[in-house]
Amino acid sequence: MSSEKKSESPNEDTISELTALTSELDLSNAVTTEATVESGSIQPKSEKSIEELLLESYECLENKRHGRLDRNVLSSWTIFGERKIGFDETTKFADKEIVQKLYSAYLEYELFSESERRTKKQRVNPLEEVKKAFLLNRAAVKFANIDSLLGYMFSNPVDKLGRSIIEPNELMYFVDIWGGPGGFADYLLWRRDWQTKGFGIPMKNGFYGTNRFTVGGERFTIFKGAKRDGDITNEENITSIVRYVKQHISLGVHIAVADGAYDVENQKYGKETIFKRMYLSEAILALSLLRQNGHFIMKLFDVLMPFTVGLIYLLHKCFAQVILLKPKSSRPSSAERYLICKWKFHDTTNIRMYLEEVNVKLNNTEDLDVISLVPEEILLNDIEFFNFVYKSNNSLAEIQTESMLQMTRGGSACSSDPSLVQTCLEYWNVVPKTDVIFDCTIGEWAKFVNFPENLLSPLLPLCESFGLPGGKLGNEWHCIRIENVSTDRRTFFSTNSSTDVKMWDPISTEWINAPPNFGLKFPTNTFLYGEIACNHVQNANSNGKSSDGFHIIDGLVLNGQDIRGHPYLVRLELCKKFADAINNSSSFIRIENGESIRTASINCKETFLLKDLVPEMEKFRGSWKSIQSGSKVLGHSLQTFIGPKRFHAVNGLLFLRNFPNVRDETNFNETFRSRQLWNWSRSDTLDTVDIAKTPDDGNVYLSHFCEYMNRQVNCGALNWRDKNRPQNPSRYSNNRGRSGARGRTGFKK
Repeated sequence: MSSEKKSESPNEDTISELTALTSELDLSNAVTTEATVESGSIQPKSEKSIEELLLESYECLENKRHGRLDRNVLSSWTIFGERKIGFDETTKFADKEIVQKLYSAYLEYELFSESERRTKKQRVNPLEEVKKAFLLNRAAVKFANIDSLLGYMFSNPVDKLGRSIIEPNELMYFVDIWGGPGGFADYLLWRRDWQTKGFGIPMKNGFYGTNRFTVGGERFTIFKGAKRDGDITNEENITSIVRYVKQHISLGVHIAVADGAYDVENQKYGKETIFKRMYLSEAILALSLLRQNGHFIMKLFDVLMPFTVGLIYLLHKCFAQVILLKPKSSRPSSAERYLICKWKFHDTTNIRMYLEEVNVKLNNTEDLDVISLVPEEILLNDIEFFNFVYKSNNSLAEIQTESMLQMTRGGSACSSDPSLVQTCLEYWNVVPKTDVIFDCTIGEWAKFVNFPENLLSPLLPLCESFGLPGGKLGNEWHCIRIENVSTDRRTFFSTNSSTDVKMWDPISTEWINAPPNFGLKFPTNTFLYGEIACNHVQNANSNGKSSDGFHIIDGLVLNGQDIRGHPYLVRLELCKKFADAINNSSSFIRIENGESIRTASINCKETFLLKDLVPEMEKFRGSWKSIQSGSKVLGHSLQTFIGPKRFHAVNGLLFLRNFPNVRDETNFNETFRSRQLWNWSRSDTLDTVDIAKTPDDGNVYLSHFCEYMNRQVNCGALNWRDKNRPQNPSRYSNNRGRSGARGRTGFKK
């Protein structure tokens, strides 16, 4: 691995603290209402008499005989035929009498106009007034209902032993498949604060209302596939979507959600046949994108036809547990229900490839429909699986029939109870969070912005700036490559209750609006120390084309989370997660002339230890790269997921010290106050020559660090220089004060 890409890994203490922070996050999302779960039902403990209303029942099936299905056998199972749309009254996967009553209720319901149906649906729903609360829409509240019912398996996913499947130093990643305008995504982004990142695939002519998300629209990346139309039945789109997400997170996402459905209001029954291709493609993407032990939720309607039952069977073979449920927040007159797939197995390749094979054949053969994915005798003879589907179909059909008859035969409307609405929301833990709002211009937040910068100078020996090279300080000082040695673009950036970014201007000593052309977009209540840098394209044919990027150096508040009290290495790891969360290649912001520009890419600075400085710089000094003007600069490669590789010019090093034993908000202050800057003002700064031959021009050279690293003791005021050489302090920069401004591209070759 080249030196320019090398960055120190978090140590055990840092990982331990990050794990503790993750645990705190999980506890903050814990259910607020006690409940007992028993045999697939949940019963709230409440003094109010709503037990019957909030009692949730569902069917659950464990996979006790996990085994890999043979690919050739799977390929022989498919039955294709003529496409038909309708309701399957002859199903073997539910009681025929119950299904017939449901079909009759459908026919009565069809006699009413669309507006009458809408009104009647709302009248017979006891939880209609719950609506969307403060979230994006009803779907978001519905997902909150499901998540709380199942022990927060989607917002706090764990394995069978109760261990989080989210690593301490990573975000929770999810993909939303055809779920626009994005209720399920909105819930996940809100529930876990900033430590969640989502990817959305909108359906044809669909959209995600990220500008209306409760929070976190900047943490949701939209991708429509190679053909840019969101058609997930197209195999080229499927391949490109998987590649796009895996480029961001190679292990795959933790959660896949699929709450999509076409607008088929006039087709009250028979939706099961209309949505076949959607179900098939959603399953393919979920199996392609989920990591081991990940979870999947998919909206279904009737589960009566061999195709749907067969798809559930195949997914049952891919996960340790599957659940069929209809949450109380779902209208009882609707055929809507959800298939929940829990703990994905490691190797599901054969089943995924089988489903892909079916999808390709459907794409290549006009007017062909898939009738069945699994032979009917297998579905009927697997007693546990058959009973799982049979019982769920019967119970949900009875609920739906009763509600529809209440609508069509003039049953009494459900009474509205405001206290019931509040009880439901509290029970599902849909409670507004108290945001940490701060004003960076007053009080303790304004204390440190003017701390002067310590500029390395020959007047002060390095051992006085950093301590003895052989001591523990060699492991506490961290080196950061920076482009801006001046502080006009390397400063503090902040948002409060809005997403308008302000930056500290050290010249006028006041907060100003960040120029719109920077393309900065941060979550609310964020306070960062960083720099605006030019990200140049690292490509021989691009001639170094560049765009602005934001590089985080340190953090104080991340979307309301105050991290000042953590050691620098912990803050740095949190900032890396934060940068990953808000880096959004699909996001745009409007500038003054009404045009839209893509938001700036966001990176967190990589660091290396002071004790490794000399070998790092000896390798780095050959990293000359071309920029758009045709000149060459020393450049450091950036981590990029999508698009061409990029780099930024390096004009100096910033040194920050980690204080592992300071555990309050002064930790950041101590790190920031003690920072040191090494300004590379000459192209030969990184040359290593005999110390006596270094230019006497007031600059610090790599040769000085070479001598410093070789000295263990006797660090006198001038011991590291030739004492016989005349010193001219008037030529040197002051040790303490603002560093001088220079061009953005630095010295050139």
